Amino acid sequence: MKTLVLALIMMIGLNAHATDSLKVLNWNVYMLPWPIKKSMQGDRSKLIAQAMLKTNYDVLFFEEAFSKGFRKEMRKTLSAKYPYSYYLGSDGRLPHVFGSGLLVMSPRPFKVLDHVYYDKCAGADCFAAKGALLIEATLANRRRVQFASTHLQASDKQGAKRIRQVSQIDVMLAKHRQRGIAQILVGDMNLSPDEADFAKAKEIIGMRHATLTGEIPTTSGRKNECYKIPGDRVRWIDHAFASKDDVGAIASRVRDYTYVSKGRTCPYSDHHAVEIRAELR
Repeated sequence: MKTLVLALIMMIGLNAHATDSLKVLNWNVYMLPWPIKKSMQGDRSKLIAQAMLKTNYDVLFFEEAFSKGFRKEMRKTLSAKYPYSYYLGSDGRLPHVFGSGLLVMSPRPFKVLDHVYYDKCAGADCFAAKGALLIEATLANRRRVQFASTHLQASDKQGAKRIRQVSQIDVMLAKHRQRGIAQILVGDMNLSPDEADFAKAKEIIGMRHATLTGEIPTTSGRKNECYKIPGDRVRWIDHAFASKDDVGAIASRVRDYTYVSKGRTCPYSDHHAVEIRAELR
């Protein structure tokens, strides 16, 4: 009888474990510091911080969080909601004037496992220490998950450099891969699923790609009457990937944030925020 009871308890525990889920947010916030870009950074920093104050995510990931003012505003406003944060700074090499732009915020402590700075760059990207960051977080359900965030090389003509950067990410992920611990990769990939290089990148990392659900099918190139953006191509380039063995369903969905300034409707960033939900096995 005792054996049967123990078996039932174990089965219940395993079933509960199999249906664990997570919810994270990824967002390229376009916070290049003034005067390099004048894009209403002060107003947008406050609005983004206030918006995140109303959320309940396991982890927040931001790209292009170059502005110190933005990071200061986020940490001040979210000190109680998301008290743990980390910014991947510069590698100290020239012409890398700025850090990586990668900011992570969490309601619970996390470990920084690793990072990689990309060894190839082109154009304006060379002024940033672009790379990828890997952390391990213990979620509210006590599951350990490894999260990587990144921002790949921009420009359509730089596909070879993006593929090289994806290979560097894959090496980092492989180094820390553990059985039973899911790996999630999020970020601005500067790649659309209809591009040949996207298929190459997906093959290299060997992970499950999150579908994009909801009414808005793109993440960048937002209509903007309020400040200049680097391009107006409407694309789906902000993605999420998950390890196949430890993650079942994974999907992303756009969160649309706008505000009104001087009679104009302004987006919080030139990219949409992307909410990612995943079921852990």
